[in-house]
Amino acid sequence: MILFKNGTKEVIINRLHKQPLTIAQFAKESNLEQPTVYRHISDLSENGIIRESTGVEKGYPAEKFYELNFPVFTADDKQRFEPEIDALANALAEKIRSSLDEINAEFGKSEASHKSWCFEEISQYIVFTA
Repeated sequence: MILFKNGTKEVIINRLHKQPLTIAQFAKESNLEQPTVYRHISDLSENGIIRESTGVEKGYPAEKFYELNFPVFTADDKQRFEPEIDALANALAEKIRSSLDEINAEFGKSEASHKSWCFEEISQYIVFTA
C-alpha cells in the first residue's frame, strides 16, 4: 500500500528512520534531483512528519539535517517495554475504576459537566495532558 502518490515520501521516511540526512545526501543516494527532494522534504516538514535535526554535527552552518518527528520502535523494542506499559495501563485503569464515584462527584462540580459533558467523554484528554 502506498500512502503518498508516487511513493517518494515513503522512501524518504523509511530512509530517515535509519539516520538523519541532508537534502543533498538523500538526492545522491536516491538518484533524484535536489529540487525534487527539497519539495518532498518541505511537504513532510510542513505536515509535521519530519523536522530539522538538532542532534547532528553540521559540516557547515547552513547545512540542514532532517529526521523523523516521531519515534520508531522495532519489534524487539516493543517486546522489551510492552509488559511494563501494560502493567502501568492496568494499574491506572484499576485506580480509575476504584475511584470512579469520587471522580464523577468532583467532575459534577466542574464547568464542563454543566455543558452536558460527562467524565467518560473527556477522560482521555485528562490522562493525555496530565
